[in-house]
Amino acid sequence: DPENPSTEKLGQDLHRGPVTPAVRARADGLVPAGKYPNGATMDRTGAFFEIDAPIVPRLHVSLGGRWSGFRTRAEVGTEFGGAVESAASALTGQGGLVLSVSDPVDLVVRVAQGFRAPNLYDLTNIGAVPGGIVIPSPDATPERSLSYEAGVRVHTRRTAAQVTAYRALIHDFIARVPGRFHVDTLLDGERVYQGRNVGEARLWGIEAEAAHATGPLEARATVVYTYGQQTLGDGTA
Repeated sequence: DPENPSTEKLGQDLHRGPVTPAVRARADGLVPAGKYPNGATMDRTGAFFEIDAPIVPRLHVSLGGRWSGFRTRAEVGTEFGGAVESAASALTGQGGLVLSVSDPVDLVVRVAQGFRAPNLYDLTNIGAVPGGIVIPSPDATPERSLSYEAGVRVHTRRTAAQVTAYRALIHDFIARVPGRFHVDTLLDGERVYQGRNVGEARLWGIEAEAAHATGPLEARATVVYTYGQQTLGDGTA
């Protein structure tokens, strides 16, 4: 397009894939994108507390809370809406119990909330993905989760072992879905995708770990199995 050379150049660079940096158009001309826009910032602040105390003999309680705040600023170019600014904060908590059923054996349960603010990759990324091109998603909002754990641990003077089963549910999961570049579903002939809070994700798993010390040597082993399932807003998995 002779009247809009920035769009033509942008399409050419994106078409070549991630090995060639994409170009973003700004009011002052074309700028190379790289993985993140030049000058982009993400600030994080937080405060937390944790209490671990016995309730009755052989039973301990653990309680904690955390406040987290995030602020992201970036310039993604006039073709993609210009300035991106995202701010998010949340207060999350966790609680657990440890029951000593005998001197070497403990039973452990825990419930925890989670919070993940969209990062620079979620908000500003431009690049090739399977089936098309992903473009910035400045409207993405935080993901939230609730997880449960239950396990048993054994500890002696030389050996420690623990087996834990867990389950987590993530709400407002940021999934890559078909999007639009202005009013078009294609960019340089490639399908456009964006990250949207349209899904839920469920995780189940089990983790086993053990350690044994012999003199100055210590051996450790860990085995983890995780199964995950993602469901979009239309019910498809």
